[in-house]
Amino acid sequence: MSRDDHNGCSVVGIPERPDALGRPSWSDADQAEMAAHRDGMEALAQRFAAAFVCFFDEHPALAELVRSHMSLDEHRRLVAEHVRSLLDDPRSPQSVASSTDVGYAHIRAGVMPSAYLSAYNLLFPSYHQADGASNVELPALGTLRRRWLLDVCASLDSYHDALAATWDSERTRLEASLRETETRATQDDLTGVLRREPFVRIVEASRRRGLLLVIDLDDFKALNDRHGHLAGDRALAGVGAALKDNVRGHEAVARLGGDEFGIWIEQEAGVEVAVALVHRVEQALPLAEWDVGISGGCVACPAGPRDFLDLYRQADMAMYRAKRTKMLRGARSSVLAAPARRAGSHRGAGDWPVPHRSVG
Repeated sequence: MSRDDHNGCSVVGIPERPDALGRPSWSDADQAEMAAHRDGMEALAQRFAAAFVCFFDEHPALAELVRSHMSLDEHRRLVAEHVRSLLDDPRSPQSVASSTDVGYAHIRAGVMPSAYLSAYNLLFPSYHQADGASNVELPALGTLRRRWLLDVCASLDSYHDALAATWDSERTRLEASLRETETRATQDDLTGVLRREPFVRIVEASRRRGLLLVIDLDDFKALNDRHGHLAGDRALAGVGAALKDNVRGHEAVARLGGDEFGIWIEQEAGVEVAVALVHRVEQALPLAEWDVGISGGCVACPAGPRDFLDLYRQADMAMYRAKRTKMLRGARSSVLAAPARRAGSHRGAGDWPVPHRSVG
């Protein structure tokens, strides 16, 4: 027969005092109460194991899940062994580790916490059956309930830890995937510099003074025709790398399309800054070996709102004038600046005089 609790306290006089996480207290007296009823716990273990016959009849999916890992006889043996383990002191590291291992075993088997708790709750109907049919004395129900709850908490901690580990892993993978997606969306695959669209957004979002430089490779088509597209791709990748190596961290470089690149220099700068940059790029590349040159055009932009297409057209026209100038001078590279607009002028090459500045 059992010795029931009175007013929430077991006969050994230990009230239930849950901690901040909801775990009940456990004392030496509680442990002595359990240890004094080994025969009763053995009877309970057999009743509990037998209860799974009906439980699996009512839950065939869980029965199939168990059979995929072990026989039902082996499962009943483990269930009985688990009830016997409730005699161990739940305060010991070995007992906590054992309960946690049970949780991880259920996780590996694909058992959800709700199914685990539903099955484990059979312990209490089994307790009352054993109490009414057994000649052995069972521990006080309240003491057993607290011991059961401590075991459940330790087992469910493993679900929490596994979920937290999975979340951390998935969050890391998600962040990496988002970074990769963002990189793919903003970075040109061949050259490693920005694509046109994010570059346009950077230029138009800036409200500071700046300089837009547009360059391309002269005779690039001939390079492709002579040596194949792989050689052309290597040349474009080389230009992208040289540009990245020669701009500051807050300046932006993009491949605008084909062999054309854009550079946004966010400072009050004149054509001499663009000429110096192109000169450094020229020195870093085997342009003579490729038999190509670099032509560039730049346009200064005042502070305030700006339209990228307008700036691009000015820089592009300056670049094509630079190509003609370079052909006349026989230089490898040339950069020209778009002239400042007269007050009230509109787009159109005919409005501006043509300056002549080049990289020899």
